[in-house]
Amino acid sequence: MTTESSLLDTLKHTLQTLMLPASFTPVASCSDDWGTVTVLEDAEFRVMRFDEVYEQSKMRKLTPYEPVFNYSKVMLFAAMMRPCRDALILGLGGGSLVRSLQHWDARLKLTAVDNRPAVMDVAGRYFFMQQSPTLTLHCLDAMAYLQQQTAAFDLIMVDLYIAMQMAEQQRQASFVELCLERLSPGGWLAINYQQHQDVDDKLLRVLYRAVDDVYWCAIPHGNAVVLAGRVDPQIGMAALVKQLPDAERLFGCHFQQLAQRLQRLPKPSS
Repeated sequence: MTTESSLLDTLKHTLQTLMLPASFTPVASCSDDWGTVTVLEDAEFRVMRFDEVYEQSKMRKLTPYEPVFNYSKVMLFAAMMRPCRDALILGLGGGSLVRSLQHWDARLKLTAVDNRPAVMDVAGRYFFMQQSPTLTLHCLDAMAYLQQQTAAFDLIMVDLYIAMQMAEQQRQASFVELCLERLSPGGWLAINYQQHQDVDDKLLRVLYRAVDDVYWCAIPHGNAVVLAGRVDPQIGMAALVKQLPDAERLFGCHFQQLAQRLQRLPKPSS
């Protein structure tokens, strides 16, 4: 048993070494019941990894508000569909969505929820995630938070991942229904799914029971982001198209190519 354990430790260390880019230097590491959260950086970026392998969040140090990953950019489209007063982020990670939303509108009241103490600790120390008059942080399971919450939000973003896989509750109809219940009239829900096949007729039936329109963006060789809103689709898309040039100037990155990949998903047949 000891030999097997030593062999597994050796293999894990080898994998971690192979996954670490030569330019990145370890900065910090913190563990909780779900595993290890590691921070690494080079001259340009700081990254958060789960179990020292999966790159969960990436921040450009000179422009920390910039969304680096494509799925983050697509999720921000939901904030451009209509003016928002408040937003709920389920799955804090390195705080990429929070920083981007703060840069988009400094007046936004943001609430971020994550169930991992190590993530909350690392995000606070290395990714600028601190409580403020416009940011409230909760270390709590996302489902538990939604169940005890009565307030509604103009925008809800869901990005729940554990190491190399999406949290199972993000696939559950009961969880998506609860998110929809917490949307204000005219609100938008953005969910980052791990695989394109996660966006199926079962999910669409749940969404269309509560919203007017559903879009998705299938990111090449990556995730699938769903945007669901309680608003006339023409109003939402018209607002997005109008906002894109300003968003590109504000964040210093490209959005329009991803916006062109957005597709409306029709209601599935019953």
